Amino acid sequence: MLGLSNFGNNVPVAIITDNATATNLRISKQVCLPVVGTVTFLLTAGDRNAPARLYGTRTDVQALSASVLHVQNQITSTNARFGVRITSADEQFFNLTIKTPYLSVDSATFPNLHLSVFR
Repeated sequence: MLGLSNFGNNVPVAIITDNATATNLRISKQVCLPVVGTVTFLLTAGDRNAPARLYGTRTDVQALSASVLHVQNQITSTNARFGVRITSADEQFFNLTIKTPYLSVDSATFPNLHLSVFR
């Protein structure tokens, strides 16, 4: 979905909405804590036998980068409400990286979930 931001500055925004299956999922967040300093939280989950599954993911497409993308049966359409809409039967991202301040997910399963904390 493409459109303009609601903040009055007319910045183009492209939102990707999809379900995802991920092997070797890694989610990290760095925070600066008083007295302690910078701490990194790292969540890891999923492998080839039991991948992580995310349903209803939404993020700004500018946050995505991947080494390879395969798209099957892509359809592009326009309308007044959504701007430009691009849909496809299947997308496969390889070595996907998402750098964003937010990632909205309706629901998820994280087999073999581990939390690590680093200073």
